[in-house]
Amino acid sequence: MNRNHPTQTDPGNTVPLWIDNKEYTSSITFPVTNADSGRTVHEAYSATPAIAVKAVESAQRAFLSWRNTKPWDRRQLLLKAADYLRERRQEVADLILLETPVPTLMIEMVNIDNSIALLEELAGTISLATSGVIPHTRDNNTIALVVKEPYGVHLGIAPWNASLFLAVRAVLTPIACGNTAILKASEISPKIHNFIGRMLTEVGFPPGVLNVIQHRREDAPQVIEAMIAHPAVKKVNFTGSTAVGKIVAGMAARHCKPTLMELGGKAPMIVCKDADLDQAAQAAIVGAYLHHGQICMSTDTVIAHESIAQELTEKMASISATWPMTSAVSEAGAAKTEILVQDALARGASLALSFPQTNASSEVAIGASVNLKVTPTKLRPSILTGVTPEMKLYHEECFGPTVSVLTFQTEDEAITLANESAYGLSSSIFSRNILRALKLARQIDAGAVHINSMTVHDEPQLPHGGMKSSGWGRFGVPWGLDEFLQLKTITMTSNDLVV
Repeated sequence: MNRNHPTQTDPGNTVPLWIDNKEYTSSITFPVTNADSGRTVHEAYSATPAIAVKAVESAQRAFLSWRNTKPWDRRQLLLKAADYLRERRQEVADLILLETPVPTLMIEMVNIDNSIALLEELAGTISLATSGVIPHTRDNNTIALVVKEPYGVHLGIAPWNASLFLAVRAVLTPIACGNTAILKASEISPKIHNFIGRMLTEVGFPPGVLNVIQHRREDAPQVIEAMIAHPAVKKVNFTGSTAVGKIVAGMAARHCKPTLMELGGKAPMIVCKDADLDQAAQAAIVGAYLHHGQICMSTDTVIAHESIAQELTEKMASISATWPMTSAVSEAGAAKTEILVQDALARGASLALSFPQTNASSEVAIGASVNLKVTPTKLRPSILTGVTPEMKLYHEECFGPTVSVLTFQTEDEAITLANESAYGLSSSIFSRNILRALKLARQIDAGAVHINSMTVHDEPQLPHGGMKSSGWGRFGVPWGLDEFLQLKTITMTSNDLVV
């Protein structure tokens, strides 16, 4: 099926809120527009702070009984949800594409396959992950138990760029551990997020275990604060930009609530002089351009040994010439990336090009300004050289189809360049010498280092999270389950226990 444009429009259908396994409406709506087509595909009801509180109260009521369900009961429901996704694969794909311009790989593998895999991993691991231990005690007449218990109501704030998978991860992981959850849906993709609430209802999850609300962008501060401030909300997880993550973390800190943050990135890729350059060039371009560069793990910087940098850049440019044009999710997102590129060019960077659309030469002169926009939401992919610390692009996440090529002479210099960024989510190294690559990997400040593969790499059974300004805490099974469980120590003292 051709998935370059939405397969349907749905202007008459307003996406409801989802509370207590039922549709819930409000007096406020907002339009949902697909950036690629420019069409308003539907409206969505917008939550108010009062409605957000209702969602929290519903989740708190449900928690009183859900916390006591057995792991095997939860396992069966999780497996039913996985089967539900399999059976409705085409429906899910159409919903994702209706709201957001997404390439097929992102729909099929990243969203649908990963969501099914995560549900099955949770189902297979939950019994052991929620088990406690009996540690030693000093006194013969005392026994200690350390048990794992759910927190309570969990607020999951999910983005639009992998709209199904990241939302499933945000709420089904805490739910599997015995928490209840509220999904704060993205205003860009509310219908696919609403689908998750309907899915859990249809497979048998009780009312209130998952509530789903969305709101207008301008109402975010009040609605989110109302939920975080509520005493029933015990923890918050957020996936999104570092700038917004700091705001959410600040709100949570004011109310003494713990958080799990998976934030932005500026992933470096080190290419050693012994690397397979064809493999490295392919990984750099796919890692930088996939989904219009709108992935937190996207390759922002290639750090190449100076002896192979020119050849690598030429190979990257050749691949770039045939890269299919994709769309950003908004005009503002595309504009931000273009500003970063133009700023770098104005300050002395050069742009290696391979654009059949413009009949341009293979390289744009230093200081030149180029027109990257094909449409307000589509940017021509770009490769920059000569990027320096004086340029904004050197430091900021570009979140668009742009990659910079830096050079190094020594391995120490490569590590310094990789670690200069404020971010630390993902990275990669290309070398035929695996032991050398492993040594370098141990020195990179990032949550993940992928040797001889691209920086965009996440699997449900691997820990996922960042360092520095890329956040804290981990998702992934079983690694991230302890993020959603708290320890309780119980001691029992009795002379009857003395042997």
